[in-house]
Amino acid sequence: MAHRVQSGQKVRIIGLELAVPADVDTGQLADEISVLLSENAVDRADSQILDWRYTRQDWEAQAAADPEEGEVFHRPRWPVEHFA
Repeated sequence: MAHRVQSGQKVRIIGLELAVPADVDTGQLADEISVLLSENAVDRADSQILDWRYTRQDWEAQAAADPEEGEVFHRPRWPVEHFA
């Protein structure tokens, strides 16, 4: 994974939440995220993403019977084990 943060550079840290199946294969998910962020963003010279990491925060939520877009991000959450 490349990173482009310069010595002494001020940066903004922005969180990103992803909804994935509760029984997700975390290794496969980590690989997919790595490809999305490294090969399609950080490695591009014109990308605004300088670096990234997993925050190691993992929550479960349950969608309503007829979920609306983004709804799962605002429902009750329960902590689960961290990514390996």
